[in-house]
Amino acid sequence: TVPETMATPTEQGTTTYDTVTVGYTELTTAAETGGLTINKYIVEYKKSADASYTQIDPATNPSPQVISGLVPNTAYLFRVIANNDIGDSTPSPTLTVTTATYVPEVPTNVQTTESLDGTTVDITWTAPSSDNGEAISDYKVLIFDGSSFTDYTTLCSQNTATRVSGLTCTVTMADLATIGLSYDDEVVAKVAA
Repeated sequence: TVPETMATPTEQGTTTYDTVTVGYTELTTAAETGGLTINKYIVEYKKSADASYTQIDPATNPSPQVISGLVPNTAYLFRVIANNDIGDSTPSPTLTVTTATYVPEVPTNVQTTESLDGTTVDITWTAPSSDNGEAISDYKVLIFDGSSFTDYTTLCSQNTATRVSGLTCTVTMADLATIGLSYDDEVVAKVAA
């Protein structure tokens, strides 16, 4: 007979933005294996919204199996099928795992430029070379306030969409004064995506 249905697989180790490691308990008794040797364990996965599953190369080696090339911040369903010379077991109950959100690379070439009339400072940067599969939704502008870099994105005169497309943040000197910087201080900034 075909093998029994396997138990629900388990998440093993750390799930990353594009990799999930799935473990399963192998079938060992004659009742579980259908009295025959298990030839392979087939791990299947799909995005929770998709209709059909994708099989990874049949695993002849033991659990756990690493599934890579996944999309960040996406729910996936995983299941396992045991195979013997008669055929495949019924798929196991599913394990649901959501991949991690991927942090984009760091913006580069951060520069601060004071306006000619001394009333504003433009903070500009170059977008990261890669958003790592997820569009950048905003940038954090961190300004050194004399003791640490603090998120002062709210001081930017640009809205979120303009910051993302224009790669700039304009801050008035009056606003900088509210955080303890004077007109004589050099503005030091960092930007995070």
